[in-house]
Amino acid sequence: MIVKVRTVILGVACLVFVLILKFQWDKRIVYRTTTGLPPLYRVLGKPVVDTTAQIKFWRALESLLTSNGPGIFRPEQNGSQPNIYYNANQEYFFPELISMDGEQIISMKKGHDNYIKATKAHELNLIYNKDTKGIVCTAGGSYLPLVVIMLRILQNLGSTLSVEVFLESGEEYESYICETVFPALNARCVILSEILNVVPHPVEIGHFQLKLFALLFSSFEQVLFLDADTFPVHDPKVLFETEPFASTGMVLWPDFWYATPSRYFFDITSWEKLPNSFRQATESGEILISKKTHKKTLLMAAYYNYWGPEHYYPLLAQGGPGEGDKETFLPAAEVAGDLVYQVSEEVVAIGHEEDGFIAGSAMVQFDPVEDYRLTSQGIWRNKRPGAALSPRPYFVHVNFPKFNPGRIYDDWGLLHWKNGTVRRAWIDEASTMALFEIDVEKMYWLQSMWVACNLEDKFRDWFGKEDVCRKATEYWEAMFGGRM
Repeated sequence: MIVKVRTVILGVACLVFVLILKFQWDKRIVYRTTTGLPPLYRVLGKPVVDTTAQIKFWRALESLLTSNGPGIFRPEQNGSQPNIYYNANQEYFFPELISMDGEQIISMKKGHDNYIKATKAHELNLIYNKDTKGIVCTAGGSYLPLVVIMLRILQNLGSTLSVEVFLESGEEYESYICETVFPALNARCVILSEILNVVPHPVEIGHFQLKLFALLFSSFEQVLFLDADTFPVHDPKVLFETEPFASTGMVLWPDFWYATPSRYFFDITSWEKLPNSFRQATESGEILISKKTHKKTLLMAAYYNYWGPEHYYPLLAQGGPGEGDKETFLPAAEVAGDLVYQVSEEVVAIGHEEDGFIAGSAMVQFDPVEDYRLTSQGIWRNKRPGAALSPRPYFVHVNFPKFNPGRIYDDWGLLHWKNGTVRRAWIDEASTMALFEIDVEKMYWLQSMWVACNLEDKFRDWFGKEDVCRKATEYWEAMFGGRM
């Protein structure tokens, strides 16, 4: 009997301890639900952009989007396009996988054309602070630690660019990160739902669509969008001040694959179809754009993303690799008649050898300034790699797996050889790694360790984890001997 009583008492004590721990955690990290709360800018101080004007703009834009929709259900699709690596010297023809009849094409074309006419008639103006430039990303949850790593790298590169981190809703808001960590790193949180949800909209907005709306509602005139798991290896400020951005106002980077749009997209938009040999897929982990010069592009991209998941994403990719927002930006610029520069230097995967193959864990994108210098002389390395030296690497997109410090140190296969000794994640291709002017992987792990050890108990994603710092430190010391 006494043993049973002791067991019950012990169980109750454990439950109370857990409840106290949870209470302290919830009290320390506040999550906004936005319902009944003032707008975030009233909490954090003086607004950096006219939020009232943004809501007015969104109210007008949303009306045009919904009143000029496709008018049909999702087109029928038979399978998905294969992953075919792009080769600038080889034309590749893909089968048509979308099925549409004449009435469906007419309906979508009518909505598309009427939307363009409506945006011209209403003279919608994007809301931003003139003569400003900055970085924008979308994040929340497990991506917040990655953003802090990126911000630390930017700081160490000497960047003075401000950063806006867009959260989908108040549920992703973490008070310590948004109100203490980010401001110290020249960044701030913006909750998209505090703008979008002011206006009732029948179409759910989330996931891939968030990138476009972050661009629309950022306070900067000139924007470098970076995925949360992307970081630069040079101060990106120079990209705003030089060619090709200075004359085009928009720069995009390539993906590994051929683009795989449906022929019906060209029928609907009246955009002249280009041969596949000139159409490489876009990797939208990095987008450089001027909201002043490319208003029409962003308004068209808004249409393709708002109606994306059920209509324009399938039409632009047909289930091809990475179907989503990434293929909407180039067509939006082309349909709008705006200038755009596509970096020609091929994206390169870096990773490690695994069973005789290179398991890529990151993508390297190259300097558009040096790429433009070559292409303006008629030198296209994607067609003749030996024609000139490679532009320098500029961005690393750590796309798979995500290097969240709360999880990545448990990935034994990524960070250890089969005999148990630690290894780098980015070993191959050696020729690409040799192009970096710094030890880029060491730089990344250093900032990862800083985040792990200084913010171990601050992220919601790491709740209950008490060994993040220990694992990060052990890997650092084993791999780099503790040398900074």
